[in-house]
Amino acid sequence: MLIRKLRSLCLVGGLMLVSACGATPPEEANSPEPAKTNVVMIIVDDLNDWVGAMGGHPDTKTPNMDRLADEGTLFMNAHATAALCGPSRASVMTGLRPSTSGIYAQLSDKDIKRASPATENITFMTEYFAKHGYKTLGIGKIFHNGAPDGSIEEYGGRIRGFGPHPESEFVWDSDRTNTDWGVFPEHDEDMIDYKSAMWAKDKLNEEHDRPFFLAVGFIRPHAPWYAPQKWFDMHPPEQLTMPPYLKGDQ
Repeated sequence: MLIRKLRSLCLVGGLMLVSACGATPPEEANSPEPAKTNVVMIIVDDLNDWVGAMGGHPDTKTPNMDRLADEGTLFMNAHATAALCGPSRASVMTGLRPSTSGIYAQLSDKDIKRASPATENITFMTEYFAKHGYKTLGIGKIFHNGAPDGSIEEYGGRIRGFGPHPESEFVWDSDRTNTDWGVFPEHDEDMIDYKSAMWAKDKLNEEHDRPFFLAVGFIRPHAPWYAPQKWFDMHPPEQLTMPPYLKGDQ
């Protein structure tokens, strides 16, 4: 595995951002120039502070995230610049606040650089790394839809939507939202995020001729909340800690 030590872990308005450094290649160990480290950025859609390491909820079971937090720096007071996915991601990837970029709503990735004079000649984070000698790779939901054309050297794509979906909804059927939940599909291997994780794993195990920047965008826990049975079994309903509420509140 090329990634050796986590540098930082922070949650920013539903996005989990992970930065890691890679091992210095042996041939570069004695180089007069400081060796560039590999960087992995993991973006998780709609994740809030309900992570074990952050004490966000007593029922949360997130051992892998907790282990990452233990190995690096955990930022406990990070905030989004916007309350929506698209503007938040545009802000992270451009380095501009919505008040500067003018991006306050959802928009297509291809339209970011057309949003305002401030974004017209902007350099995306991935492009910045490319300009500094990095090989850029990515898969999944990195920007709002996926990734703008040409912004990532090797992009594994994104399966559209937030599937997989059963033939019909289990609980909630509405054209306005995909807020449904239930046991589906049968195996983890059928989940979109599993496929993204395996793609990223393969890239980490490849030999690269340059240091790399790898962005991995997972879509869960964005609705609909479908998952194989084993994940529901970890949270028996009778053992869940319910949030406080006012009796009679409609």
